[in-house]
Amino acid sequence: MSRIRLRIDAYIDGSAVQPEVAAEVWEQPEGGAPSVRSIRVPLGDDGTELDIAPGTVLVQLRLPSGELLSEHRTIERDRDEEIVFYPTPSQNTWPGWVRYPKLAQQHETPGKTETLLDRLAGEARVELWSQRGGQWHVDDLRSAFESGAAKLAAGGGVQLSSDASTASFLFQGLGGARYLVRIVRPTGASVGILPVPWYYDDRLVDVQLVLTAERDCLSPQVIVRDPSMAPVLAYFQGGDRGSARLYEDEVVRRAHDALYHKLQNPVPAAAGAYLLLRLGRLDKVRSWLENLANAPGSHSDGWILLATSLLSSSERRSAPSEATRALLEATARGIPLFAEGVPLLRDGLRLVASRQRGDDAVEQR
Repeated sequence: MSRIRLRIDAYIDGSAVQPEVAAEVWEQPEGGAPSVRSIRVPLGDDGTELDIAPGTVLVQLRLPSGELLSEHRTIERDRDEEIVFYPTPSQNTWPGWVRYPKLAQQHETPGKTETLLDRLAGEARVELWSQRGGQWHVDDLRSAFESGAAKLAAGGGVQLSSDASTASFLFQGLGGARYLVRIVRPTGASVGILPVPWYYDDRLVDVQLVLTAERDCLSPQVIVRDPSMAPVLAYFQGGDRGSARLYEDEVVRRAHDALYHKLQNPVPAAAGAYLLLRLGRLDKVRSWLENLANAPGSHSDGWILLATSLLSSSERRSAPSEATRALLEATARGIPLFAEGVPLLRDGLRLVASRQRGDDAVEQR
């Protein structure tokens, strides 16, 4: 047998835990049948080591940004090999916020160039709305365009950066409130909810809002800098469910930890439950969805997920009252934190209403 070491030449500066990227290893051993295995490779120098039989191997690395990297090698008996992957640096896609040691100098350009922040300052307003104690506060982030950083009235801070096509708002220390980002332009306004407070190892996680300009449209993307959850969230955003399935056990563990050990931290638990719902594995966490709905600081998402679980459970179809109560609780708590909750809430209300009409028709007969 031989060994190969897989490594990705990128890392998150200052993080003890590096995100892991999905990979497939296609093996054709000498005189044997071909096989494939799915693994995860962490960013940075540690990498992943695998035992492998002599023959040929093809390794495909699927980045959450959608980039596909591949390397083909011939493996000789009792000889170790190292395969290093070099992702393309980008501020537009995950993991654009990691460090690229060999390519960092390429981002430096001499002279002053107009950035997207420069253009936005004349035609758009970006506001951060925060709710504390029933009162809403507004921070106009335009005032921070010049300085590149600012303290927020609601607590925490924001760091700004921009190039010709993107503008990045890195929010730090946001906790204990509900936060909305409102982008106002002459053509209209759009609102997004920041998934905070989000904790990782008892520390508040930074949340990054990236605006990308494409023609006359601004495309927002929210990046949660959680090293264990960021990859699977990005895979789902990119529609790569196959890669996301490699993280199923990790999602379940994080969701359980967030709920049972840190009841003040329901946001990652809700995110994990949504991901498991997409994977068709909501049954793995069904037993604690009611706890999630009632957790301190919980948004409407917990009640939406609970109602979805009740409506999809064959054992509970004869008792829609519990689902109806959960849906009413959800509507009373306002807009869900995650956009996926909106169609689930709408469809749940329609389903309950149709079932109620069906029951009334049966009684009339």
